[in-house]
Amino acid sequence: MRYVRFLTPSGPSWGCIDGDLIRALSGPPYAAHQQTGQTQILRFAKLLAPVTPTKIVGVGLNYAEWTKVRPEFKLPTAPVFFYKVLSAVNNPDDPIQLSPINTDVIFEAEMAMVIGKMAKRVNEAEALDYVFGLTIVNDVTDFGLISQDKGNLARSKCFDTFCPVGPCVVTDLDPNAIHIRSRLNGQQKQDFSTAEMLFSAQRVISDLSQVMTLYPGDLVHTGTPPGPEPMKPGDVVEIEMEGVGTLQSPVAAG
Repeated sequence: MRYVRFLTPSGPSWGCIDGDLIRALSGPPYAAHQQTGQTQILRFAKLLAPVTPTKIVGVGLNYAEWTKVRPEFKLPTAPVFFYKVLSAVNNPDDPIQLSPINTDVIFEAEMAMVIGKMAKRVNEAEALDYVFGLTIVNDVTDFGLISQDKGNLARSKCFDTFCPVGPCVVTDLDPNAIHIRSRLNGQQKQDFSTAEMLFSAQRVISDLSQVMTLYPGDLVHTGTPPGPEPMKPGDVVEIEMEGVGTLQSPVAAG
């Protein structure tokens, strides 16, 4: 199934996609819900980020190819986690806004898992049982600020709008075998599979749940290989993920 959040005259609503229609739901798809009977034509709908997380966690250096372009990087022996703030979440088609202090901002195409039920200290064999579905995250990052901050990621990844998500959440996909492409102004920059990840989806969820409790709706994005380039106002970034669709974001001066 494919699930979205979309704007209605009375505010945001959850929905499931049925052909050319969105069928509105009474609540998040990973919680108790029912169809309300209201519908909207998909192509006319304003889609919102299809998540309402309590936390957003990413995985760094999850692709070995980084060591080919950055020999100084050492491959981790366990998933390396970092965080993005909730105010960074951005809707599909809404602009990534570059702040005057941003210096070298890149896009990062990533598969993300949406948690479906509370996960605490789960083992690897059962970890995927806690994943509701998959979506796309653009892990926008200011590499210039990483250098200024001596590797600290708190500023570089947490500007408002630096976490576009969407366009939908899709169930019944294998997170360890998803094909992803990214484009900048129509030119392909990345073409890879999550099968290339150093740490599988189940390893990521299991390790993370040993540290913190994951709640329904939480978002865990899983890294990207090299390839993205700096963005500037007027650019358009597209991230296409097999089975999910395309997340598009224009870039603007904030």
